[in-house]
Formats: sequence, C-alpha cells, structure tokens
Amino acid sequence: MLLVVTYARAARQSLRNVCDAHEDCVVRRFGRAALLRETEFGAFQALRLREKHGGDVQVEQTAAFNEFADAPERVRAAARAYEAGGAAALSVLTEPRHFGGRLDHLRAVADASGLPAMRKEFVVHPAQLAEAADAGAAAALLIVAVVGPRLGAYLDYAHALGLDALVEVHDEDELDLALAAGSEIVGVNNRDLRTLAVDRGTAPRLLRRARDAGFGGVLVAESGYAAADDLADVLGLADAALIGTSLAGSGDLTGALRTLLAAVASRGTRAPAQPGGRPS
Repeated sequence: MLLVVTYARAARQSLRNVCDAHEDCVVRRFGRAALLRETEFGAFQALRLREKHGGDVQVEQTAAFNEFADAPERVRAAARAYEAGGAAALSVLTEPRHFGGRLDHLRAVADASGLPAMRKEFVVHPAQLAEAADAGAAAALLIVAVVGPRLGAYLDYAHALGLDALVEVHDEDELDLALAAGSEIVGVNNRDLRTLAVDRGTAPRLLRRARDAGFGGVLVAESGYAAADDLADVLGLADAALIGTSLAGSGDLTGALRTLLAAVASRGTRAPAQPGGRPS
C-alpha cells in the first residue's frame, strides 16, 4: 500500500479531493494522511500529489494496518485489572525488538478497557502515529531526544489523527523545546536514555521549571516510582505518574494499584497513577 502524508493545508485539501473523487483507490483516511491501494491508478494519484505539492507531500510504501495477530487474553485481563484498580490511562509497549511489545497488544487493551491507551514506542516516522490511531490508541509517546526539532510537525500530525501526545523530556533543553512546540502533555523521565541510570531528582526539577515558565498543561513524572514514598518530591507538581515495572511484577495488578493510590492519596496528590509498559 501507499502511505501519503501531507504537511501543508493546500496539500491536505488536494489529498481530500483525491479521496473524495476516487474512493475505490482509498484504503483508509487519517486526517492529514491516507492509505492508497498500490495499483497503477493509486500510484498515479500519489505521484501527482507529490508533483503538485513537492516536499509538502510524502509518499512511502507500507504494509497494511490493522492486520493483528490474536493478542493473549492475559493482555486484556491486565487492562481490565488496571482499570479496576483506579488507573487513569494505560501505556502499552509496542516496540518488538528490544522490549517484546506488539501492536496487537495496543488494540487488545483499547478494546478491553474504557481507559485511554497510549502507544509507548520509539516513534521515528509519521506512519507509526497512523498505526496507533488505527489500533485504537488515544495517545502516543513522542520522545524529544528522538524526534528533536521535528517535534512540532509530529504534534500537528498526531492531533490531526485525533491523538494526544505525551512529550517526553530528560533535561532543560528538551523541556524548552517541548514547551516552544506547544506541547499540551509533558512527561519528565528520570531515566537517562544513554546510561539507563535513574535520578528521581530530575522530575521535580524540570516539573517546577515547566510551571515557572507558565506551562498550564498536564505534567507526568516517569520512571523510578514503586511506592508512595518515591513520589513525595513530585506531589503538587505532577498531575500523573507513569508507573510500570513495580505494578506489572506485583502478582495482583488491581490490589497493588489500589494500595499505591491509597498511600499516595493519604499524602496528598493531584491525580491517579498511569500504569506504564505492556500489561502482562
């Protein structure tokens, strides 16, 4: 199939016109993008858009979306257990090579739970956002260290697909870029991506910097949180916490999350936890 992605209003309108006039060659539409059948006519339409709008249109071959293998029932069960425990949202790993994630897990979680589900992945191409939307995600993770100055374009495309974006930062420079790009949800990761070391002093420092800069959106503290005491320094600063390993390895997802939330509430907090990682 051919993935056609537009980056300007005129190009987007031309793509809409093509889709409206030639529905037989359209597989799926995603706001600023569309999947066209890889036929001579589909290729002709895609290349004509590219010729007309130049760099404002990107055309790539891609595999069909939504061709999921059956996800294990334990993934659906985990999503329901987190929901019963009081989770605000679910973060689902889909990166297969290093973390064993699968895109069909995202679809399963979105179907099994009424909670918003986020695609947790190293997003390096707009097609991954289209995949997330097609799999039923409500949001996708955008890591500033990965997308860099292209963040604004990725945010625009995510929003055009109806997705929220959790924009992840690790230091002051990345935070400033995230704020300048108009991020609405910012996550501060305590884990250094280069060394994998965790420093829980990172989140309170950068969360405070964001508020001092006038950021009025949602702030999320990430990595290194297993117990209520671990969250003490971000209470009153973070709106949510992304918590994964400690809950996933507890043996009782619902009970562990309820216990954690109760302990945090007794200390005073602004929002419930968001379980992270792949439900298992």
